[in-house]
Amino acid sequence: MKIDIREMRTKWINLDKDTTKAEQMITLLDSHGFTSHDRFNAMCEDEEFGITRDNCQWFGTHMCGLSHRKLLQDTIITDGKPIFVLEDDVEVEVDKIKYEIEVPDDADAVYLGTSQGDCNYSAINVNEDLARVERIFATHAIIHFNPEYSKAVAKITEDAVKGDGPFDVGIAYGVQKDFNVYAVKTPYFYQADSKNTVNKYEYITRIPLLLNDEESNLL
Repeated sequence: MKIDIREMRTKWINLDKDTTKAEQMITLLDSHGFTSHDRFNAMCEDEEFGITRDNCQWFGTHMCGLSHRKLLQDTIITDGKPIFVLEDDVEVEVDKIKYEIEVPDDADAVYLGTSQGDCNYSAINVNEDLARVERIFATHAIIHFNPEYSKAVAKITEDAVKGDGPFDVGIAYGVQKDFNVYAVKTPYFYQADSKNTVNKYEYITRIPLLLNDEESNLL
């Protein structure tokens, strides 16, 4: 199926206090012609799992994960309609982004931004733009097509919070292997260092995926 990402229902996760990032997201998406994007209020505290900044190592990451979980529960898990989820620290690779892409009919999710993570990923060429992936980290730009995939993401996020580990790693190792997950071979969205005061992720979110056959050629 051919999709135009600018016409997809889009939600971007943003904390109340991060008003500058909110303004930047509106400007960014409007300038690229996105026609249906809205802010989603990010979580900054937890009452469900009993976690605080003092009793868990990954509190900020957990809040991000639980924000994704709530967004998915409020949208695709409830109504079954595809949703494009963004985080508010993204920038667009203006020379590389394609707005219209061919997506396999069996796609459960498509990553429009990736992280090399621990480099233990698989990326198998599918078409000009996409690879089928497993063990891919990061959650800053993902289209969810299948509610069952979204439910699995929500569940693994709960497990990550309970086990005090990063939820994107849980998704990478615990969910992607059981679904049809694709990613653009060259990221369209990356996590901008200019929008992150502590974590700097550009160096692992701007580089193209190394495809499996390319990896074999290097051996």
